[in-house]
Amino acid sequence: PLCRRPLTDPQRHQPVAALYKRQPQPPLVLAARMASVTSLRKLLDAIVGEEGSARSKFVDGTVLQTISTLTLGQPFEVWKTRMGRHRTETTVGSFRHILHSGGVRAFYAGTGPKLVESATKGGVLLVAKDAIQESLKGAGVSSTTA
Repeated sequence: PLCRRPLTDPQRHQPVAALYKRQPQPPLVLAARMASVTSLRKLLDAIVGEEGSARSKFVDGTVLQTISTLTLGQPFEVWKTRMGRHRTETTVGSFRHILHSGGVRAFYAGTGPKLVESATKGGVLLVAKDAIQESLKGAGVSSTTA
């Protein structure tokens, strides 16, 4: 290797790997870990089963998440990434740099892969939310709490 020193965060002088150790886990990962085998089977049955409602919820979630990504999600993601990479820039300075370097199209760089992620995530989250909500109602939890 050319460099034996670990990458460091210039602002805090700590290894970059240490910055990612404390990130919370995504809600779906936590839900999957907490769910029992029967709950996961019910979720899979709802997705693959005969009823059209789970499929329509999946499509609804996909469409909603895709629209969200295309309208504000991707431009904010590009802006946030720029600000994280160039920590000495101001918020307005970062916005101006993106705008001047590539125009409005620069805010949509990397949209293709992001749409694939958003579409699958939106569908899965909406179906999972409904399955969890129905199982809570079946367990006697009130509709308001569920």
